[in-house]
Amino acid sequence: MSYKKIILILTIVGVVILGGYVFYKTVWINNIAGEAALAVNSVQGNTNVFVNDKLLGTTPFYSNAIKSGNVEVSIRNDDRTFDINLNLEPNTETILNRELGPNRDFGAGDTVWVERSKDTPSMSVISDPVGALVKLDGEVKGETPITINNIKVGEHDLEISKDGFETRTLRPDIKEGIKLNVDSKLFTKPVGRPLAQLKISTPTVTIYPLHLEEVVAKSSIKMHIQAVQYWLTTRKDYLPKEFPSGLNIDYYVTEDGSVYNDTGENIVPKTNDNKAIKIAYFGNNEDLSEKALEMVNVLAGNIDLITNAEKTDPTTTKTKAVVTGAKIKVIETGTGWLRVRAGAGLGFDEVAKLDVGKEYKLLEDKGDWVQVQVDDKVTGWVSSTYVEKT
Repeated sequence: MSYKKIILILTIVGVVILGGYVFYKTVWINNIAGEAALAVNSVQGNTNVFVNDKLLGTTPFYSNAIKSGNVEVSIRNDDRTFDINLNLEPNTETILNRELGPNRDFGAGDTVWVERSKDTPSMSVISDPVGALVKLDGEVKGETPITINNIKVGEHDLEISKDGFETRTLRPDIKEGIKLNVDSKLFTKPVGRPLAQLKISTPTVTIYPLHLEEVVAKSSIKMHIQAVQYWLTTRKDYLPKEFPSGLNIDYYVTEDGSVYNDTGENIVPKTNDNKAIKIAYFGNNEDLSEKALEMVNVLAGNIDLITNAEKTDPTTTKTKAVVTGAKIKVIETGTGWLRVRAGAGLGFDEVAKLDVGKEYKLLEDKGDWVQVQVDDKVTGWVSSTYVEKT
């Protein structure tokens, strides 16, 4: 091979290598493997921020040296973790705002990122749930998912709202040559209205209805109760006037008479004699069901709490259903005994007590109430919730 050919080959190889290097520096590094900015904020504060499972800091967190491309961002505290996969573009910023909440069913936040665009500035808004109302600078633009075109450069007020959910508000800064993307998760309200105690409450037993008929949450009772406890310690507008700085519910009583503690665990009710307690009615409206009211009486130390309907007409009864020759056995009540009343309703006076575990003659069955023979001289009515036929 001649000397000239060798020089030519080396020259071509050098050009190829140099061209490859220039391509790597100008295209690969800047446009594919370049750096991006990431900002992470958390309502809880001092929450750990992981990128690709590597701890980078705590909230509020900011870095403009995050490798672009697909990354997994994780926001973690002692109780909750939020994970999200992001595609970070070079020389752009992505913002994460999160409220981790008490559990996976109740939380909120926003993910905001930009895309380069040759069109006029625009904004895309999506939400969970879909169908949320979008307002920009107070003007209704439509429902999510939605793209808003021809937005003026500068800061704007963005509002995302839907019935049954807490409204999200942001102040995005629109710039030339970009499309701004907003993905919002709305916090489901676990309480229908601000809390106000029922009139049947006493100085030691306070009852608050949660008005679940106005709540759209679809979650387990345990997670829902956790959300209520969290809500009442973080949302001042929903607190009762007598507890302006915070409220912790002691017991939750459902329509079927089940009782839960403040962590959402189903428990066997126990009498709290002479102890001030706060009870939330985990049901609809303000009228407690008979089974719920019976449980409230047990928790309250068997103070007579009666509904307005019973105060008005304590003689109201259901159609009679007479039975003969049958017996009932008193099951566990949480007090060791069962109250016997003069009539089939909580508005009637107590005439005796039945012992748990003992059997008594059944005289009449009206569904929710049964009449029993207490002894040779006394008959009365007891709630069918605490008896079983033998």
